Amino acid sequence: MECPLCGASVMHTGWVTPLTGLPSNFAILVVKRDIIQAAYWADLMTSGALEDYLKTAQGQAFANYWSNAEVRRADEYIKNNPLQGP
Repeated sequence: MECPLCGASVMHTGWVTPLTGLPSNFAILVVKRDIIQAAYWADLMTSGALEDYLKTAQGQAFANYWSNAEVRRADEYIKNNPLQGP
């Protein structure tokens, strides 16, 4: 798992302390958030673009997840592919 504040890899240790570093042969699964899903969320929940949301105090924690170009492409994609209601 990646720490949302510093970007470092972290691991749940089962509440064991002290925390220890990961072994050098430990495989780390990296998860990338789906930018299209985030852009749809921003459009539905904030009535705005993901690019604008990432500039807010709440959105700044997620601002480094994607490049500016990726964000613009995702916002453009959802403008051209709106979610359909029931």
